[in-house]
Amino acid sequence: MVRKNWKVAGSLLLIATLILVRWLTPAKVANNLATGILGFALVIASAATYLISGYRRTR
Repeated sequence: MVRKNWKVAGSLLLIATLILVRWLTPAKVANNLATGILGFALVIASAATYLISGYRRTR
């Protein structure tokens, strides 16, 4: 049970950190298309990892 909670907390912390980094980057960097795509890909990857781990636990 403790391990599950740590995994959930870690996933949420990663997503929150990525969102904060996107907010706090300067306008020049935030407007860069490659940076935007990379940040979006990281958010999608972390969300997918969380969903897959949850799916495995329920089966």
